[in-house]
Amino acid sequence: LRLNPLSSTQRFRPSTKPSFARPSNSATYWNVVRGDDLPAGVDLAVFDHAVNSGPVAAVKALQRVLKVTCDGNLGLATLAAAKQADPKKLVAGLTAAREGFLRTLTIFKVFGRGWMRRVSAVRTVALAMIGV
Repeated sequence: LRLNPLSSTQRFRPSTKPSFARPSNSATYWNVVRGDDLPAGVDLAVFDHAVNSGPVAAVKALQRVLKVTCDGNLGLATLAAAKQADPKKLVAGLTAAREGFLRTLTIFKVFGRGWMRRVSAVRTVALAMIGV
């Protein structure tokens, strides 16, 4: 999914679409985390993490689960490791790590239930994309 950049008036106009469905997020986050290059399911887990926590945090989470150099740069070594890994285990590891991180936030008491629902939904859809 590659989108052409939108004009500034299109980018900043209020939208009723959820954040993950807005073209500006696709251009900003999907391309930075190289969603087109990641395995199916893993792409969604990393992209959604990037939308909520930023692309560097999402890539570092991926790198920690893969046990590769954790520098926040999704380069060739990270991509090769992601393609060789079991995508089910990768999605499970990414979403578990994300849940663990979210639970450490002081505002978890306020937003935690919604965050956990979102991560659970991402896990379910990502696993379905893999064919589980």
